Amino acid sequence: LAVVSPVLGLVAVVFNAGLAIIAARDLALLPGRAGYTVRRTMPEPFSLGEPEDVSVVVQNRAAAGLMARLADHAPASLRPVPREVSGRFDANGLVRLSYRTYSPKRGAYRFGAVDLQVWREGGWWRRQVRLPDPQEVAVFPNVVAIKRIQLSLRRGLRAMAGSRDRPVVVEVEAERGQQVIIALDCGRLMTAPAGDLDKLDHSVNAALMLAWVAQAYGDRVGMMTFDDRVTNFIKPERGAIQLRRITEALYAIKPEYVEPDFGHAMTHLALRVGRRSMVVMLTDVQDPEASRELVAHALRLAARHLVLVVAMSDPAVISARDDPIDNTSRAYEWAAAEEFVASRRESFELLRRGGVLGLDVVAGKLSPALVERYLELKERALL
Repeated sequence: LAVVSPVLGLVAVVFNAGLAIIAARDLALLPGRAGYTVRRTMPEPFSLGEPEDVSVVVQNRAAAGLMARLADHAPASLRPVPREVSGRFDANGLVRLSYRTYSPKRGAYRFGAVDLQVWREGGWWRRQVRLPDPQEVAVFPNVVAIKRIQLSLRRGLRAMAGSRDRPVVVEVEAERGQQVIIALDCGRLMTAPAGDLDKLDHSVNAALMLAWVAQAYGDRVGMMTFDDRVTNFIKPERGAIQLRRITEALYAIKPEYVEPDFGHAMTHLALRVGRRSMVVMLTDVQDPEASRELVAHALRLAARHLVLVVAMSDPAVISARDDPIDNTSRAYEWAAAEEFVASRRESFELLRRGGVLGLDVVAGKLSPALVERYLELKERALL
């Protein structure tokens, strides 16, 4: 044993020394913190309510063939998925990794650094580096949806309501040179959620799409935003500059937790707009008692203008009304949903009797449904 023990000790020393050499060599093969470049490619701007991809390209010739794992410091509000992505540097030392974002709120956001881990496949060590790449970004109303229909509109095609807020197209002829005013309620009820976005942001996307389509058909477009006061008025005009004004105004809109003053808003509009126009009012409609002021002032405005009152249904309420009833709790839920839907229907009926047009649509289909109604009214030459 006295002879064996020194031998075993020597073997252990040699073995450990070998491991240390291998580990040191493995670490030495990993590039240091210097030599990396990073470039982030992403939408400019991001679009409200639209899934969009962000790509990150990292390059370091010394990293050719190595494995990589990347975590981008993207704003949590943009819901980046997945938070970590993996890949391999190519022979030129370049790796491109992507993830998806979804923007549920308008506004300004900031991307931070990129964290990167590199390692040799089968190796013992991982080296982590942080690559600074700060970027300021903005989430605007959904410009991606606009780009999807621009080409069709240039060919004089008609946007019709399709599935998932994406229009399909058929031929249409429509009168040109008319005037459209978009009146957007920014009061308390518009802060309510309706699917993935709140009601105001659904309305913002719909307003932008309508403005683009109306301009494409040669109409002048203006916009008014209001809560308990008129917060912005853009007089109706044509052209790219006007669309930029409307887009920037929609980007900046903020809801207020106050009751909208329909009387003040409609009086302001009537004083500012003398020519007969199509007035598209994006708001919320409840039971006749709660909507009494809206109904009264919409009817008054309809004496001079073609008024379309647009409201959106919460998908959760529609689901509660339409889903099977399999227990007592569901029966109460169904009754409440049915009562709410019926009361809204009654308010729209009061509007219809007074010569005001109405559109009540599930939130996720608001944009194409509004464009469809606008083009239908132009076809019928109601303005």
